[in-house]
Amino acid sequence: MYPCTALEENDLVTIWQSKIMAAIISLFISAIHTGIFLLNRWRLNAIETAELKIKASELQEAVMRSKLESLKMQLDPHFVFNNFSTLTELIYEDQKEAASFLENITRVYRYMISNSNKDTITVKEEIEFLNAYFYLLKKRLGEKIDLQIEIDSALFALHLPPLTLQLLVENAVKHNTATLTNPLTITIFSDSGDIIVRNKLQQTAGKSLVSTGIGNKNIEFRYKILSEKMPVFSESNGYYEVRLPLI
Repeated sequence: MYPCTALEENDLVTIWQSKIMAAIISLFISAIHTGIFLLNRWRLNAIETAELKIKASELQEAVMRSKLESLKMQLDPHFVFNNFSTLTELIYEDQKEAASFLENITRVYRYMISNSNKDTITVKEEIEFLNAYFYLLKKRLGEKIDLQIEIDSALFALHLPPLTLQLLVENAVKHNTATLTNPLTITIFSDSGDIIVRNKLQQTAGKSLVSTGIGNKNIEFRYKILSEKMPVFSESNGYYEVRLPLI
C-alpha cells in the first residue's frame, strides 16, 4: 500500500470541502423553501382568519339588524286593546269625540306604517306622533296624567330611533301610580343638545321601573346599533330621568 502524496491529500480535502459546501447549500436552500412554505401557510391562515372574522362580523350585524327590525315598531298590546275599548264606549256616548279619537288612532298607526322601514326619525315627527299617542292615553286616564313638552326647535331636524319617546312615556304610565289627587306628570325637554324625559317616582308597589321587551332594553339596543352615544337612565331626588342623545 502506497502512502498518499501531498497532491492526493489536497484532492481529498477539496472533495470533502465541496461535499460540505454542497450540504450547506442544500440545507440553506431547504431552509429557504421551508421558510417560504411556512410564510405562505401563515399568510393563508391569516387571510382565512380575517375572512372568518369578517363573516362573523357580518353575521352578527345581520342578527342585530334582524333584532332591530323586530323591536323597531312595537306597541303594548294592552294599549291597543284599551284604545278600541275606549272607542267603542265613545261611539255610544259621544260620536264627535269618537271621531276625534279614531283620527288619533289613525295618526298613530299611519306613523308606524310609514316609518316601519326607518331606523331613525326626526325629533319633530316623533313629537307629532307622541302627541297623538298621548291624546289616546289622556282620553282614557283624564286628569290623572299630564305631558309637558319643551324642546328647542333647533333640534327638530335631528334624529332618534322611532317610538323612543313613546316607549318612555308608556313606561312612566305603566310603572307609576296616577290618580286625581296625585297625577303623574311627564316632562320632556331639551338640555345641551340632548332630550330629557323626566317623571316623579310614584311607583306602584311590587313593580319595577325596568320594562321587558319594549322598554329600556329596547331603547338601549337600538342606540347601540345606531349611535356611538348611549342613553342614560337615572334616579335622583325622587325623579326618574332618561337622557337621550340625538343622532
